Amino acid sequence: METDFKQMDDRELVARLLRNDQEAWVYVLMTVVMRMARQKKFSEMLSRTSHEPMEVVTELCERLYRNDFALLRQFGFKGSFVGWLGMAVRSVVQKITGLTGKESQGREMLVDHQDPMSAIGQAASPVSPVDLHVMVMDKRAAFARFWRENQESAFIVLMKSELHMSMDDIGALLKRPANTVTQRARRAQERLEELERE
Repeated sequence: METDFKQMDDRELVARLLRNDQEAWVYVLMTVVMRMARQKKFSEMLSRTSHEPMEVVTELCERLYRNDFALLRQFGFKGSFVGWLGMAVRSVVQKITGLTGKESQGREMLVDHQDPMSAIGQAASPVSPVDLHVMVMDKRAAFARFWRENQESAFIVLMKSELHMSMDDIGALLKRPANTVTQRARRAQERLEELERE
């Protein structure tokens, strides 16, 4: 019998996440966060800047996992966990797009390609935080493209690389043999690397 996370108490759900319960993580990321990222106000911001909801999921996943769930441990149960996640999603969308909610309603972020102080102009310097940011954005864009191309394979890569799930656990979630998932994961990683090189 599948766990009904919708009816679960916030404290139990967060406790499961902190125990790295894979089923809980899949529910939070692929159901709750993905649904939020597809809300009109966020989807418009993402589409204006050529980004995908899946990029929000992967970025928030990284944030929540970082430093032994440090951000997740800051949730103080003073409001709903879904409400807290909503604020985290908004923060991620704003970071990815460079837009605030108000900006997204009327204009895009303007970038002067000739201005040496702009994000693009600075990217020409040898090693800078901007270079790293561009590389990260390229990887996210490649992953989003891969997600559109083959959702199940992209899901396997996400579960393996971001959530560090075993092939057995991923196979159980997808109802596929572990050896099949292992082969799919290898081919998926190769394809994702091809897209990143492009």
